[in-house]
Amino acid sequence: MPELSLWLGICHFHRTVDTNLDTFPALVAAWADSAEGFEREVHFHTNTHGLQMILAEEVLPAAEWMQKHPDRKDAQRLAAKVSAKHPVEIGALGGGAAGADGQPDDTEGYLHIEEIEGVEPLGSQFGVHPPKTVPDALYQPLFGQPDPIPAEEAQYGSADKVPPLNTYAILDAAKVVNFVEMLEASELEHRCLFKGEAAEEMRDVAPYVVRLEEDNDFTRNLFSHDPEQEVPWFMWDREPGIYVRSRGSLEEMWRHFRKFTKVQDESGKWYYFRFWESPVSAHLLSLGNSPELQQLVSPMFPAVHPTVTILVLSQYMTIVLSRYADSKPPATRSIMTKMVQETMRHLRKQYEFEKLIKISIRHIPLALHSNEKEIAEHLRSKRNMFYNLGFWRRDHLAKLCCWEIMLGPDFLQTYAQGEIWHIITSVKATHEAIEQIETFLDVQAGDEQERSETGDDWIGT
Repeated sequence: MPELSLWLGICHFHRTVDTNLDTFPALVAAWADSAEGFEREVHFHTNTHGLQMILAEEVLPAAEWMQKHPDRKDAQRLAAKVSAKHPVEIGALGGGAAGADGQPDDTEGYLHIEEIEGVEPLGSQFGVHPPKTVPDALYQPLFGQPDPIPAEEAQYGSADKVPPLNTYAILDAAKVVNFVEMLEASELEHRCLFKGEAAEEMRDVAPYVVRLEEDNDFTRNLFSHDPEQEVPWFMWDREPGIYVRSRGSLEEMWRHFRKFTKVQDESGKWYYFRFWESPVSAHLLSLGNSPELQQLVSPMFPAVHPTVTILVLSQYMTIVLSRYADSKPPATRSIMTKMVQETMRHLRKQYEFEKLIKISIRHIPLALHSNEKEIAEHLRSKRNMFYNLGFWRRDHLAKLCCWEIMLGPDFLQTYAQGEIWHIITSVKATHEAIEQIETFLDVQAGDEQERSETGDDWIGT
């Protein structure tokens, strides 16, 4: 099967909401197996982001592209953000071609994004003394005490008056059994982001802001996982929320973040916004430099006290988000634009497909588990084709994934001399296609069993 790798190219886009025909160039990085695969990935990604790709040029493997354009620092930055699980990253619209000085616009945006690699959960730590509170890779981001920046020294009067950085978590009680009881027993300072009747009625499913402390069992359990057995109080695999560093108090964190539990769209309609929830909403925060998402994300990173740093931690990414010291948020009030809603729908589809990949791999014969990573990457390369053919139901997509693993590669087009592809292209409804494929494969399996029982394979009949 073709090997997936990083590709770069200059793409020209048209905003689908615009009535004029203006196009905007942008440098794009994509995880693909060819120039054609690059275009397929970008088409799928942009169609769900309000953009239409008109033209792609200079599409090359990343190493070749950067060798050809060694001064394009933005190419390296885009390339670092792309992987099989995050297959497309689009640079600033209008930044595809060189500017007046021969270089593209290389601004970073207001949001600094740092990826942390090599994060593994804590185990049960039997016999370990003293036990760790967080994985080594997360200690400095979560409990380190960096020197105050000049703006903080000016704010508090001097460096020695700057208070320490606190560590907070915004956690979803619905993700963990007996969460509220464990939180109350922890004696950690906390408060529900809801208030009044909502806090009482939704007590067991509400978000909570918690000030974490080192050497606290509740804090430790947030980062612990036992792959051998289910431990109810270990919360790593539940992905219960996001983490925040700030010199502000818990009361200030509560006042700041509760503003984002409900946001309005352009028409004034209110939406609940579960910004702490992994992987979709948390991933959305990581896209905060995108012009289409700044209106929603930037108010979370205020330019005035209390300033915050957010750590997004999930099985798909570990990143630290903070506002550049000399920048100001482009917006002061979050708005759930149509573009944001389209992006969220796209992310949900992407992560739902990731779940289906795992389910499919679990259901194939053990003999085919030789390289699960390679199988997963191959299925990701088929995702857009499945969606473009009209398949969206979870059970249909899971079957297509299983068939691709067992009968592929490219079983839709090549299996049984193209009979499957004939079924796909000759029926109008996707459920009919799945039913006819199942019937065809059942007949094939029956014929194969009959040949085996009669010994036809031995005599060549």
